[in-house]
Amino acid sequence: MADACISDQDQFICPVCLELLKDPVTTPCGHSFCKVCINSFWNKEDQKKVYSCPQCRETFTPRPVLRRNNMLAEVVEKLKMTASAVYHYAGPGDVECDSCIGRKRKATNSCLVCLASYCEDHLKPHYQSQAFKKHKLVDACVDLQEKICSQHDKLIDIYCRTDRSFICYLCTLDKHRGHDNVTANVERTEKQNELKEEQMKSQQKIKEKQKKVQEMKQSVDIIKTRSQAAVDDNEKIFHELINSVEKRRSEVREMIRAQEKAELSRANRLLKHLEQEIADLQRRVSDLEQLSHTPDHIHFLQSGASKPCEQSCTCSVTERACQLLSFCFAACRGLTSTGSSFVKLFCGLAVANLQWFQFWEAVLRPCRGLTSTGSSFGKLFCGLAVASLPLVPVLGRCFAALPWLHFHWFQFWDAVLPPCRGFTSTGSSFGTLFCRLAVASLLLVPVLGSCFAALPWLHFHWFQF
Repeated sequence: MADACISDQDQFICPVCLELLKDPVTTPCGHSFCKVCINSFWNKEDQKKVYSCPQCRETFTPRPVLRRNNMLAEVVEKLKMTASAVYHYAGPGDVECDSCIGRKRKATNSCLVCLASYCEDHLKPHYQSQAFKKHKLVDACVDLQEKICSQHDKLIDIYCRTDRSFICYLCTLDKHRGHDNVTANVERTEKQNELKEEQMKSQQKIKEKQKKVQEMKQSVDIIKTRSQAAVDDNEKIFHELINSVEKRRSEVREMIRAQEKAELSRANRLLKHLEQEIADLQRRVSDLEQLSHTPDHIHFLQSGASKPCEQSCTCSVTERACQLLSFCFAACRGLTSTGSSFVKLFCGLAVANLQWFQFWEAVLRPCRGLTSTGSSFGKLFCGLAVASLPLVPVLGRCFAALPWLHFHWFQFWDAVLPPCRGFTSTGSSFGTLFCRLAVASLLLVPVLGSCFAALPWLHFHWFQF
Protein backbone atom coordinates (compact mmCIF):
# COMPACT_ATOMS: atom_id res chain seq x y z
CA MET A 1 0.00 0.00 0.00
CA ALA A 2 2.85 2.31 0.80
CA ASP A 3 4.55 1.51 -2.52
CA ALA A 4 1.35 2.26 -4.37
CA CYS A 5 1.06 5.56 -2.55
CA ILE A 6 4.66 6.39 -3.46
CA SER A 7 3.99 5.48 -7.10
CA ASP A 8 0.97 7.77 -7.11
CA GLN A 9 3.07 10.56 -5.66
CA ASP A 10 5.69 10.22 -8.40
CA GLN A 11 3.02 11.05 -10.97
CA PHE A 12 2.61 14.51 -9.45
CA ILE A 13 6.30 15.39 -9.24
CA CYS A 14 7.60 18.18 -11.48
CA PRO A 15 10.46 16.81 -13.66
CA VAL A 16 12.31 20.13 -13.38
CA CYS A 17 12.32 20.93 -9.63
CA LEU A 18 11.52 17.36 -8.47
CA GLU A 19 8.97 18.75 -6.06
CA LEU A 20 5.21 18.37 -5.88
CA LEU A 21 3.57 20.30 -8.71
CA LYS A 22 2.75 23.93 -7.99
CA ASP A 23 0.26 25.66 -10.27
CA PRO A 24 0.56 22.81 -12.83
CA VAL A 25 0.47 23.52 -16.59
CA THR A 26 0.56 21.06 -19.50
CA THR A 27 2.67 21.33 -22.67
CA PRO A 28 1.40 20.31 -26.14
CA CYS A 29 3.24 16.99 -25.76
CA GLY A 30 1.13 16.13 -22.69
CA HIS A 31 3.70 16.52 -19.89
CA SER A 32 2.94 18.59 -16.83
CA PHE A 33 5.27 21.04 -15.06
CA CYS A 34 5.15 23.80 -12.52
CA LYS A 35 4.27 27.01 -14.32
CA VAL A 36 7.32 28.80 -12.92
CA CYS A 37 9.67 25.93 -13.79
CA ILE A 38 8.65 25.56 -17.45
CA ASN A 39 8.65 29.31 -18.04
CA SER A 40 12.16 29.62 -16.57
CA PHE A 41 13.32 26.72 -18.73
CA TRP A 42 11.91 28.24 -21.92
CA ASN A 43 13.20 31.72 -21.13
CA LYS A 44 16.71 30.33 -21.61
CA GLU A 45 15.76 29.25 -25.16
CA ASP A 46 14.38 32.61 -26.30
CA GLN A 47 17.49 33.37 -28.37
CA LYS A 48 17.15 30.18 -30.44
CA LYS A 49 13.39 30.66 -30.88
CA VAL A 50 13.05 26.88 -30.58
CA TYR A 51 11.42 25.53 -27.42
CA SER A 52 11.60 21.94 -26.20
CA CYS A 53 9.96 19.79 -23.55
CA PRO A 54 12.35 19.19 -20.61
CA GLN A 55 11.14 15.59 -20.34
CA CYS A 56 10.69 14.22 -23.90
CA ARG A 57 12.72 16.93 -25.76
CA GLU A 58 9.98 17.51 -28.34
CA THR A 59 10.49 20.94 -29.95
CA PHE A 60 7.91 23.66 -30.50
CA THR A 61 7.90 26.73 -32.73
CA PRO A 62 6.68 29.28 -31.84
CA ARG A 63 6.59 29.25 -28.03
CA PRO A 64 3.45 27.41 -26.92
CA VAL A 65 0.81 29.11 -24.84
CA LEU A 66 0.54 27.34 -21.48
CA ARG A 67 -2.77 26.70 -19.83
CA ARG A 68 -3.39 25.73 -16.23
CA ASN A 69 -4.38 22.09 -15.68
CA ASN A 70 -7.22 22.58 -13.23
CA MET A 71 -7.97 18.90 -12.68
CA LEU A 72 -4.37 18.09 -11.91
CA ALA A 73 -4.17 21.08 -9.58
CA GLU A 74 -7.19 19.82 -7.61
CA VAL A 75 -5.70 16.34 -7.29
CA VAL A 76 -2.43 17.77 -6.00
CA GLU A 77 -4.26 19.87 -3.41
CA LYS A 78 -6.15 16.79 -2.18
CA LEU A 79 -2.91 14.85 -1.88
CA LYS A 80 -1.43 17.66 0.20
CA MET A 81 -4.40 17.59 2.56
CA THR A 82 -4.70 13.80 2.99
CA ALA A 83 -1.06 12.68 3.04
CA SER A 84 1.08 15.67 3.90
CA ALA A 85 3.58 13.52 5.78
CA VAL A 86 4.26 11.41 2.71
CA TYR A 87 5.93 14.27 0.89
CA HIS A 88 8.83 14.90 3.30
CA TYR A 89 11.48 14.06 0.75
CA ALA A 90 15.14 14.10 1.63
CA GLY A 91 16.93 17.24 0.66
CA PRO A 92 20.59 18.22 0.67
CA GLY A 93 22.15 17.30 4.01
CA ASP A 94 19.20 15.11 5.09
CA VAL A 95 19.46 11.40 5.89
CA GLU A 96 17.64 9.33 3.28
CA CYS A 97 15.41 6.38 4.05
CA ASP A 98 17.16 3.13 3.08
CA SER A 99 13.86 1.33 2.36
CA CYS A 100 12.28 3.86 0.00
CA ILE A 101 12.16 2.95 -3.69
CA GLY A 102 12.47 5.72 -6.24
CA ARG A 103 12.69 9.12 -4.71
CA LYS A 104 14.01 8.85 -1.16
CA ARG A 105 12.12 10.35 1.73
CA LYS A 106 13.69 11.90 4.79
CA ALA A 107 14.65 9.41 7.50
CA THR A 108 13.51 10.11 11.03
CA ASN A 109 15.39 7.38 12.93
CA SER A 110 18.27 4.97 12.50
CA CYS A 111 18.41 1.42 13.87
CA LEU A 112 21.76 0.43 15.39
CA VAL A 113 20.89 -3.26 14.98
CA CYS A 114 19.68 -3.11 11.39
CA LEU A 115 22.31 -0.46 10.58
CA ALA A 116 19.75 1.34 8.45
CA SER A 117 17.74 4.54 8.51
CA TYR A 118 13.97 4.67 8.04
CA CYS A 119 11.25 7.20 7.29
CA GLU A 120 8.05 7.28 9.33
CA ASP A 121 6.26 4.68 7.19
CA HIS A 122 9.12 2.17 7.06
CA LEU A 123 9.83 2.65 10.77
CA LYS A 124 6.39 1.37 11.78
CA PRO A 125 7.46 -2.34 11.86
CA HIS A 126 9.98 -1.49 14.60
CA TYR A 127 7.08 -0.32 16.76
CA GLN A 128 4.51 -2.94 15.73
CA SER A 129 6.48 -6.19 15.36
CA GLN A 130 7.87 -8.08 18.35
CA ALA A 131 10.91 -9.06 16.27
CA PHE A 132 12.13 -5.43 16.30
CA LYS A 133 11.25 -4.57 19.91
CA LYS A 134 14.84 -5.02 21.14
CA HIS A 135 16.36 -2.98 18.33
CA LYS A 136 17.91 0.29 19.47
CA LEU A 137 16.64 3.35 17.64
CA VAL A 138 18.47 6.66 17.58
CA ASP A 139 17.99 9.92 15.71
CA ALA A 140 18.76 9.62 12.04
CA CYS A 141 22.50 9.72 11.42
CA VAL A 142 24.60 9.33 8.31
CA ASP A 143 27.67 7.36 9.38
CA LEU A 144 26.20 4.31 11.03
CA GLN A 145 29.29 2.22 10.29
CA GLU A 146 31.28 4.35 12.69
CA LYS A 147 29.10 3.01 15.51
CA ILE A 148 29.96 -0.60 14.66
CA CYS A 149 33.07 -2.39 15.94
CA SER A 150 35.26 -3.19 12.95
CA GLN A 151 36.58 -6.35 14.64
CA HIS A 152 33.39 -7.93 16.00
CA ASP A 153 30.70 -6.18 13.93
CA LYS A 154 28.87 -5.29 17.10
CA LEU A 155 27.43 -2.02 18.34
CA ILE A 156 29.94 0.24 20.05
CA ASP A 157 28.39 1.21 23.37
CA ILE A 158 31.29 0.95 25.86
CA TYR A 159 34.09 3.41 26.59
CA CYS A 160 37.52 2.22 27.70
CA ARG A 161 39.02 4.86 29.99
CA THR A 162 42.37 3.10 30.02
CA ASP A 163 42.89 3.29 26.25
CA ARG A 164 40.48 6.20 25.72
CA SER A 165 38.63 4.39 22.95
CA PHE A 166 35.12 3.19 22.13
CA ILE A 167 34.60 -0.58 22.06
CA CYS A 168 31.87 -3.21 21.91
CA TYR A 169 31.00 -5.66 24.67
CA LEU A 170 33.11 -8.42 23.03
CA CYS A 171 36.19 -6.19 23.20
CA THR A 172 35.88 -6.17 27.01
CA LEU A 173 36.47 -9.91 26.92
CA ASP A 174 39.44 -9.69 24.57
CA LYS A 175 42.00 -6.87 24.32
CA HIS A 176 40.37 -4.65 26.91
CA ARG A 177 39.99 -7.27 29.63
CA GLY A 178 40.72 -5.76 33.04
CA HIS A 179 40.61 -2.17 31.76
CA ASP A 180 38.53 0.59 33.27
CA ASN A 181 35.49 0.12 31.05
CA VAL A 182 32.20 1.97 31.49
CA THR A 183 29.10 2.36 29.41
CA ALA A 184 28.81 5.30 27.07
CA ASN A 185 25.97 6.71 29.19
CA VAL A 186 28.09 6.78 32.36
CA GLU A 187 31.00 8.42 30.56
CA ARG A 188 28.63 10.89 28.95
CA THR A 189 27.24 11.86 32.37
CA GLU A 190 30.70 12.52 33.80
CA LYS A 191 31.81 14.42 30.71
CA GLN A 192 28.58 16.37 30.82
CA ASN A 193 29.35 17.47 34.38
CA GLU A 194 32.86 18.48 33.32
CA LEU A 195 31.41 20.42 30.43
CA LYS A 196 29.05 22.23 32.79
CA GLU A 197 31.96 23.23 35.01
CA GLU A 198 33.92 24.36 31.98
CA GLN A 199 30.90 26.25 30.76
CA MET A 200 30.54 27.99 34.12
CA LYS A 201 34.23 28.93 34.06
CA SER A 202 33.85 30.24 30.53
CA GLN A 203 30.81 32.27 31.55
CA GLN A 204 32.79 33.74 34.45
CA LYS A 205 35.65 34.61 32.10
CA ILE A 206 33.17 36.20 29.73
CA LYS A 207 31.86 38.39 32.56
CA GLU A 208 35.41 39.37 33.51
CA LYS A 209 36.26 40.17 29.90
CA GLN A 210 33.07 42.19 29.52
CA LYS A 211 33.97 44.10 32.67
CA LYS A 212 37.42 44.81 31.23
CA VAL A 213 35.79 45.91 27.99
CA GLN A 214 33.64 48.39 29.92
CA GLU A 215 36.69 49.63 31.81
CA MET A 216 38.59 49.99 28.54
CA LYS A 217 35.71 51.93 27.00
CA GLN A 218 35.72 54.21 30.03
CA SER A 219 39.48 54.61 29.64
CA VAL A 220 38.99 55.51 25.99
CA ASP A 221 36.42 58.13 26.98
CA ILE A 222 38.81 59.49 29.61
CA ILE A 223 41.62 59.62 27.04
CA LYS A 224 39.41 61.55 24.63
CA THR A 225 38.24 63.91 27.38
CA ARG A 226 41.73 64.58 28.70
CA SER A 227 43.15 64.91 25.22
CA GLN A 228 40.51 67.47 24.31
CA ALA A 229 41.17 69.30 27.58
CA ALA A 230 44.89 69.30 26.79
CA VAL A 231 44.20 70.67 23.31
CA ASP A 232 41.93 73.38 24.74
CA ASP A 233 44.52 74.34 27.35
CA ASN A 234 47.21 74.35 24.69
CA GLU A 235 45.13 76.67 22.51
CA LYS A 236 44.48 78.94 25.48
CA ILE A 237 48.17 79.03 26.45
CA PHE A 238 49.42 79.87 22.99
CA HIS A 239 46.61 82.34 22.43
CA GLU A 240 47.73 84.23 25.53
CA LEU A 241 51.33 83.86 24.42
CA ILE A 242 50.51 85.35 21.01
CA ASN A 243 48.60 88.18 22.66
CA SER A 244 51.59 88.93 24.88
CA VAL A 245 53.92 88.93 21.89
CA GLU A 246 51.58 91.19 19.94
CA LYS A 247 51.30 93.56 22.90
CA ARG A 248 55.08 93.66 23.33
CA ARG A 249 55.54 94.23 19.59
CA SER A 250 53.12 97.16 19.68
CA GLU A 251 54.86 98.64 22.70
CA VAL A 252 58.30 98.30 21.12
CA ARG A 253 57.04 99.76 17.84
CA GLU A 254 55.51 102.73 19.66
CA MET A 255 58.70 103.18 21.67
CA ILE A 256 60.81 103.18 18.50
CA ARG A 257 58.46 105.62 16.77
CA ALA A 258 58.45 107.93 19.79
CA GLN A 259 62.24 107.82 19.99
CA GLU A 260 62.40 108.39 16.25
CA LYS A 261 60.14 111.44 16.54
CA ALA A 262 62.17 112.87 19.40
CA GLU A 263 65.49 112.32 17.67
CA LEU A 264 64.18 113.68 14.37
CA SER A 265 62.96 116.80 16.15
CA ARG A 266 66.33 117.17 17.80
CA ALA A 267 68.07 116.55 14.49
CA ASN A 268 65.93 119.21 12.79
CA ARG A 269 66.89 121.70 15.47
CA LEU A 270 70.54 120.80 15.04
CA LEU A 271 70.15 121.08 11.28
CA LYS A 272 68.76 124.59 11.56
CA HIS A 273 71.52 125.48 13.99
CA LEU A 274 74.13 124.13 11.59
CA GLU A 275 72.60 126.06 8.70
CA GLN A 276 72.74 129.22 10.81
CA GLU A 277 76.38 128.52 11.67
CA ILE A 278 77.16 127.98 7.99
CA ALA A 279 75.52 131.30 7.10
CA ASP A 280 77.48 133.06 9.85
CA LEU A 281 80.70 131.45 8.71
CA GLN A 282 80.06 132.39 5.10
CA ARG A 283 79.38 135.99 6.14
CA ARG A 284 82.59 136.00 8.21
CA VAL A 285 84.53 134.58 5.26
CA SER A 286 83.21 137.40 3.10
CA ASP A 287 84.12 139.98 5.75
CA LEU A 288 87.59 138.51 6.13
CA GLU A 289 88.04 138.53 2.39
CA GLN A 290 87.22 142.22 2.25
CA LEU A 291 89.39 142.93 5.27
CA SER A 292 92.32 141.13 3.72
CA HIS A 293 92.30 143.58 0.79
CA THR A 294 92.19 146.79 2.83
CA PRO A 295 95.41 148.90 2.54
CA ASP A 296 94.91 150.52 5.90
CA HIS A 297 96.97 148.59 8.45
CA ILE A 298 95.39 150.35 11.39
CA HIS A 299 91.88 149.47 10.16
CA PHE A 300 92.94 145.88 9.57
CA LEU A 301 94.23 145.51 13.09
CA GLN A 302 91.26 147.29 14.63
CA SER A 303 88.78 145.05 12.79
CA GLY A 304 90.02 142.08 14.81
CA ALA A 305 91.74 140.13 12.11
CA SER A 306 94.27 139.03 14.65
CA LYS A 307 91.55 137.74 17.07
CA PRO A 308 91.25 133.98 17.18
CA CYS A 309 88.04 132.48 15.81
CA GLU A 310 85.48 131.63 18.47
CA GLN A 311 85.27 127.88 19.15
CA SER A 312 81.84 126.57 18.17
CA CYS A 313 80.17 123.93 20.24
CA THR A 314 78.14 122.68 17.33
CA CYS A 315 80.55 119.86 16.65
CA SER A 316 80.18 118.48 20.12
CA VAL A 317 76.42 118.89 19.94
CA THR A 318 76.27 117.20 16.56
CA GLU A 319 78.52 114.41 17.70
CA ARG A 320 76.35 113.88 20.79
CA ALA A 321 73.19 113.75 18.65
CA CYS A 322 74.74 111.21 16.31
CA GLN A 323 75.86 109.16 19.27
CA LEU A 324 72.36 109.28 20.72
CA LEU A 325 70.84 108.20 17.41
CA SER A 326 73.39 105.45 16.96
CA PHE A 327 72.85 104.28 20.51
CA CYS A 328 69.07 104.32 20.13
CA PHE A 329 68.88 102.24 16.97
CA ALA A 330 71.81 100.06 17.93
CA ALA A 331 70.02 99.35 21.19
CA CYS A 332 66.87 98.48 19.26
CA ARG A 333 68.84 96.21 16.96
CA GLY A 334 70.58 94.64 19.91
CA LEU A 335 67.28 94.27 21.69
CA THR A 336 65.79 92.57 18.67
CA SER A 337 68.81 90.34 18.16
CA THR A 338 69.23 89.44 21.80
CA GLY A 339 65.52 89.10 22.37
CA SER A 340 65.12 86.98 19.26
CA SER A 341 67.89 84.65 20.33
CA PHE A 342 66.53 84.49 23.85
CA VAL A 343 62.96 83.89 22.70
CA LYS A 344 64.09 81.33 20.13
CA LEU A 345 66.08 79.56 22.82
CA PHE A 346 63.30 79.20 25.37
CA CYS A 347 60.49 78.83 22.85
CA GLY A 348 62.62 76.15 21.26
CA LEU A 349 62.84 74.46 24.63
CA ALA A 350 59.09 74.63 25.01
CA VAL A 351 58.56 73.21 21.51
CA ALA A 352 61.10 70.47 22.18
CA ASN A 353 59.16 69.72 25.32
CA LEU A 354 55.97 69.29 23.29
CA GLN A 355 57.69 67.25 20.59
CA TRP A 356 59.59 64.87 22.83
CA PHE A 357 57.11 64.54 25.61
CA GLN A 358 55.22 61.24 25.35
CA PHE A 359 51.79 62.72 25.78
CA TRP A 360 49.89 59.44 25.82
CA GLU A 361 52.03 58.17 28.66
CA ALA A 362 50.98 61.23 30.64
CA VAL A 363 47.33 60.50 29.92
CA LEU A 364 47.32 56.74 30.44
CA ARG A 365 49.76 56.44 33.32
CA PRO A 366 51.79 58.80 35.54
CA CYS A 367 54.80 60.45 33.98
CA ARG A 368 58.16 58.99 34.78
CA GLY A 369 60.50 61.16 36.82
CA LEU A 370 63.36 63.24 35.47
CA THR A 371 65.84 60.61 36.65
CA SER A 372 64.33 57.98 34.34
CA THR A 373 66.99 56.97 31.85
CA GLY A 374 64.48 55.31 29.56
CA SER A 375 62.53 58.46 28.79
CA SER A 376 63.61 61.02 26.23
CA PHE A 377 61.49 63.51 28.12
CA GLY A 378 63.53 62.88 31.26
CA LYS A 379 66.80 63.11 29.33
CA LEU A 380 65.75 66.42 27.84
CA PHE A 381 64.98 68.18 31.09
CA CYS A 382 67.81 66.52 32.99
CA GLY A 383 70.05 68.11 30.38
CA LEU A 384 68.23 71.39 30.82
CA ALA A 385 68.82 71.20 34.56
CA VAL A 386 72.59 71.00 34.06
CA ALA A 387 72.63 73.64 31.33
CA SER A 388 70.51 76.06 33.31
CA LEU A 389 72.59 76.11 36.50
CA PRO A 390 74.63 79.20 35.42
CA LEU A 391 71.35 80.98 34.61
CA VAL A 392 69.62 80.42 37.93
CA PRO A 393 71.20 83.34 39.88
CA VAL A 394 70.66 85.81 37.03
CA LEU A 395 67.13 84.69 36.22
CA GLY A 396 66.30 84.55 39.91
CA ARG A 397 67.24 88.19 40.35
CA CYS A 398 65.30 89.12 37.22
CA PHE A 399 62.16 87.33 38.38
CA ALA A 400 62.51 88.68 41.93
CA ALA A 401 62.65 92.21 40.53
CA LEU A 402 59.38 91.72 38.64
CA PRO A 403 56.60 91.00 41.14
CA TRP A 404 54.00 91.70 38.46
CA LEU A 405 55.02 88.57 36.51
CA HIS A 406 52.52 85.76 36.95
CA PHE A 407 52.97 82.19 35.85
CA HIS A 408 49.36 81.05 36.01
CA TRP A 409 49.40 80.43 32.27
CA PHE A 410 51.26 77.16 32.71
CA GLN A 411 49.29 75.58 35.52
CA PHE A 412 48.37 72.83 33.06
CA TRP A 413 51.91 71.51 33.05
CA ASP A 414 51.86 71.22 36.85
CA ALA A 415 49.02 68.76 36.39
CA VAL A 416 50.82 66.77 33.70
CA LEU A 417 54.39 66.81 34.98
CA PRO A 418 55.22 65.44 38.45
CA PRO A 419 56.94 68.01 40.69
CA CYS A 420 60.67 67.49 40.96
CA ARG A 421 61.68 69.00 44.25
CA GLY A 422 65.10 70.40 44.98
CA PHE A 423 65.92 72.52 41.92
CA THR A 424 63.90 75.65 42.64
CA SER A 425 62.82 77.15 45.91
CA THR A 426 59.17 76.72 45.00
CA GLY A 427 59.57 73.08 44.04
CA SER A 428 58.46 73.60 40.44
CA SER A 429 59.42 70.96 37.92
CA PHE A 430 61.99 71.60 35.21
CA GLY A 431 59.29 71.35 32.55
CA THR A 432 57.19 73.98 34.33
CA LEU A 433 60.21 76.24 34.81
CA PHE A 434 61.33 76.28 31.20
CA CYS A 435 57.82 76.42 29.77
CA ARG A 436 57.27 79.46 31.96
CA LEU A 437 60.59 80.92 30.87
CA ALA A 438 59.39 80.69 27.27
CA VAL A 439 56.55 83.09 28.09
CA ALA A 440 58.45 85.15 30.65
CA SER A 441 61.26 85.75 28.17
CA LEU A 442 58.93 87.77 25.97
CA LEU A 443 58.27 90.15 28.86
CA LEU A 444 61.86 90.17 30.13
CA VAL A 445 63.73 90.82 26.88
CA PRO A 446 64.96 94.31 27.86
CA VAL A 447 66.03 93.19 31.34
CA LEU A 448 67.52 89.86 30.31
CA GLY A 449 69.15 91.45 27.28
CA SER A 450 71.21 93.66 29.55
CA CYS A 451 71.86 90.77 31.92
CA PHE A 452 73.21 88.50 29.18
CA ALA A 453 75.12 91.40 27.60
CA ALA A 454 76.94 91.76 30.92
CA LEU A 455 77.86 88.05 30.93
CA PRO A 456 80.32 87.43 28.09
CA TRP A 457 81.15 84.04 29.55
CA LEU A 458 77.61 82.78 28.96
CA HIS A 459 77.35 80.63 25.84
CA PHE A 460 74.18 79.22 24.46
CA HIS A 461 75.86 76.26 22.83
CA TRP A 462 75.28 74.44 26.11
CA PHE A 463 71.70 73.89 25.01
CA GLN A 464 72.60 72.16 21.73
CA PHE A 465 71.91 68.74 23.09
